[in-house]
Amino acid sequence: MARRTKEEAMETRERILEAALELLSEKGYDRTTFVDIADRIGLTKGAVYWHFASKQELFLALIRFFTERRERLVEAQAVPLDCWEHIQPHFVERSRVIMLDPVCRKFAYFLSFQMEWTDELHAGVEDVLRELRKDLFVQLLEVFTRAKTDGVLRSDIAPREACLMIISLWKGLFANDVGQYARMDLPRCVAVGIDVLLQGLRGDVPAVARKE
Repeated sequence: MARRTKEEAMETRERILEAALELLSEKGYDRTTFVDIADRIGLTKGAVYWHFASKQELFLALIRFFTERRERLVEAQAVPLDCWEHIQPHFVERSRVIMLDPVCRKFAYFLSFQMEWTDELHAGVEDVLRELRKDLFVQLLEVFTRAKTDGVLRSDIAPREACLMIISLWKGLFANDVGQYARMDLPRCVAVGIDVLLQGLRGDVPAVARKE
């Protein structure tokens, strides 16, 4: 019985977070209340407060919940980011996951274009955002660090610099696609862009060829 009660509580918590994302996307952070969220899924305001003591706590949980959901999808569909040869296919599949999953797109669009960030709110969630962004960077940094040791990464490029180049390209293309600034095939653009970058980063490419 206790196990079922715990499962029910987790299900209710997920329903609250899913409703919160819908309402935050529709009304914005400031105008969304716990009453709105409770009404959307047929709960009382007290039931929402039982799970989350404040709107900021709910917002932090929402970021964690949907980021972890996205990463589970990526893990299930993409090759692991564990070697040079997997960099391009990993980011291509990561692109497809976000492009094809409507919840991932809604979450990404909300954080990037609908969230009303203030200095106070950003300071409150900065550690969580940094933590959630760290995993992808750490994985890629490990790949480039090994590549540097093996002479695959150019001698004049630091592993951290290579990471920043790849992730900046990915984030720029991703933001363009989610924001619909221009019509594009996100997976194809990611594949081509990262391929070009990796060719330029390889240490076994002759200097003359790189200049051409």
